[in-house]
Amino acid sequence: MDTMEAALTEKVTQLEQALRDAEEVEEAARAEAERSETHLRAMIRKSKFEVNFKAYDLVSAEIEAEEGKSGWFDSQAEVREAHALLMCVEYELQLYRAGFASPFQNARKRTKQTLEASKAAWEKRLEEHNKLVLKNSAREKQAADAERARAEEDRARTERDRKAREKKERKYEEKRKKKKQEPRFFPPRPPPSTRPDTRAALREPNAMAEAAARWRSAFEVFFNSQDQPFPEPPSEKCRHIGCQKEGDRALRACKHNLASMFKSLQVNPKTERLKHHEDKFKDPKNKTKANEIFVVLQAMHENVEKEKEKEKEKKKAR
Repeated sequence: MDTMEAALTEKVTQLEQALRDAEEVEEAARAEAERSETHLRAMIRKSKFEVNFKAYDLVSAEIEAEEGKSGWFDSQAEVREAHALLMCVEYELQLYRAGFASPFQNARKRTKQTLEASKAAWEKRLEEHNKLVLKNSAREKQAADAERARAEEDRARTERDRKAREKKERKYEEKRKKKKQEPRFFPPRPPPSTRPDTRAALREPNAMAEAAARWRSAFEVFFNSQDQPFPEPPSEKCRHIGCQKEGDRALRACKHNLASMFKSLQVNPKTERLKHHEDKFKDPKNKTKANEIFVVLQAMHENVEKEKEKEKEKKKAR
């Protein structure tokens, strides 16, 4: 192997290594371009939904994506140029080994032209890259200035709001102190009412329980021998709004009195109501009175059943 062939062989080895390096750079540039593009899409979505989103972040992401894409395209061009130059030198080596003098000289010229074209293209790309960097720097500076101006405006607005709030609080405090120093006026008490208190005195709980027990004993006697008059349940003045008037019912005791009486007796409404069913009595007046008691006991029984149903539902829910 002579000197020329050895030099060309060494050059081919160097160009192959340069091509592999260029391909690795191109792969890294492609990954960086994809990452910057993904970041840009994320920032665009963020800008649509976040209230306090900074426009500078979006501009910075756009510049990063643009430069990443430009670097990927440049690395692709470098791979193509390195491959073309390798092909020229390999062809030149083949012609030299074959002993074709004239074609070999033409191949050397073409290799030289390819190298010069590659150098010119690299210089052009470098110039365009520098222009892009300058343009993006100016754009980024403009976005940073706009962001600073917006932040300054926000701080100024916050300061104005704080001063206005403090001024309002000071006025309120001064007004409160001034009002506190003024002599307080107490209106004279109204004269006592001359209207007599017609409200009936409430029975004592023990008295009500004793009266209920006596009525229950009297009712047991009446239930066994209905020749006697129907015993009147104990009653007191009802304070419930909308209670039925005494003239509209057969018993003097209203339904609230009856419910209170049976609660004090602690009877079982389910069984007690059957004793007061109107079918148990013959006299129509007694039927009417017993029916009023039956209705109250029936309502108490239904309330007890509802409470049991609620307890069952709570246990099921647990």
